[in-house]
Amino acid sequence: MEQTYTDYTLIRFIYGECSIPERFEVEYAIENDSKIKKTFRKLLNAYKELPKVLFRPSDKTMADILLFSSSCVA
Repeated sequence: MEQTYTDYTLIRFIYGECSIPERFEVEYAIENDSKIKKTFRKLLNAYKELPKVLFRPSDKTMADILLFSSSCVA
């Protein structure tokens, strides 16, 4: 049976959200199917163009939040 890989599957692969067996299957498909490889490259290039997000606020932002929250205490 031939496996069909969707864009969603390839995106999960890019973000490292696949199980190990699925990861091996997707890697094999990328290496051996030119259509999947082309789609993967497009998605990977789009992923690389996304801005890098900081998940840690700056010290000033944290200080402002703490200051604001301390002024809200009744």
